[in-house]
Amino acid sequence: EYAEAMNQTIGHVVCISDRDVMIAVSGGLKKELMGKSVGDDIEQAMENRKALGSNRHVLVKDQNSEAMGDSIIAPIVSQGDPIGSVVICAKDSADKLGEVEQKLAETAANFLAKQMEQ
Repeated sequence: EYAEAMNQTIGHVVCISDRDVMIAVSGGLKKELMGKSVGDDIEQAMENRKALGSNRHVLVKDQNSEAMGDSIIAPIVSQGDPIGSVVICAKDSADKLGEVEQKLAETAANFLAKQMEQ
């Protein structure tokens, strides 16, 4: 529901993963992303506990990075441990994501982390 609400507000694809797979995808790309193992860039963001800014990231294993547009990855860190990620993907490969989308992804990740702590 959170991914769906964000998608309706910002108009970009919104994904949520746990440590291993994409568990929610809203706004398109469901077939390409839902239930797939997270890619190296998501693993890196979680390991480093730091968001990855706008770039062509590898979101799922065996993904052709050229097939996707810009994306932003924000790790969900609960009690110091990475438990997942929030990803915002540009709908069109020509679209660029910026600071606003990065702050939205980070805010969503922080919110979900707080929910997990309760």
